[in-house]
Amino acid sequence: MARMFPNFAAVVAIVLGSAAMGGEFAIEFDGQNGHIEVDKFRYDGTYPVTIEAFVRPLSEKKGCVFVDVEAAGLGLHLRDGRWRFLAFDNVEGNGKYRVAGADLLADQTKIAHIVGVFDEQTLSLYVDGRLQKQKGTMLAKVKPSGLPFFIGANPGPGGEVQERFHGQIDAVRLSKGVLYTKNFTPPAKLEKEAGTLILINLEEGQ
Repeated sequence: MARMFPNFAAVVAIVLGSAAMGGEFAIEFDGQNGHIEVDKFRYDGTYPVTIEAFVRPLSEKKGCVFVDVEAAGLGLHLRDGRWRFLAFDNVEGNGKYRVAGADLLADQTKIAHIVGVFDEQTLSLYVDGRLQKQKGTMLAKVKPSGLPFFIGANPGPGGEVQERFHGQIDAVRLSKGVLYTKNFTPPAKLEKEAGTLILINLEEGQ
């Protein structure tokens, strides 16, 4: 399901002792080169989704964790040192991103559980199981990008790669439906469930 781009192995590192919730490994992205493309899935915008990741930033550099955005789409990223979950609202045919944002700056000392919930109208963000105050409200339907999801970067319409993430990513999961509606205790590990559409465990270095 996922493929690593040429030179990927040369620009990321498998990091011991940094994975979420007691895991042993995570993949470290240097913010300059590496990323992973999930090339066999496209989100068409016709159902609610929950996107989550175990992730740790190593700087405040703007970068994407798990997205398919390009003037369309949705996903999790870091901007101005804060976690954000966004979706492109196709209002009046022009559109703009609606954003749910974190209350505080991301903690660079540990891996966190980050969750974006999109119920087709509202975007909500959870950090370590806590619902964040800033939500995004759609005025129209989400505009799907038709692009594959990227881990550690953002896909461009012409095949270019942008907004590369600087940090460690342990695992990502995209599920059909709304998995969280209130504060919760984060799972110890992301596992396949009934609504799982994408599950990639990077703590094995794969």
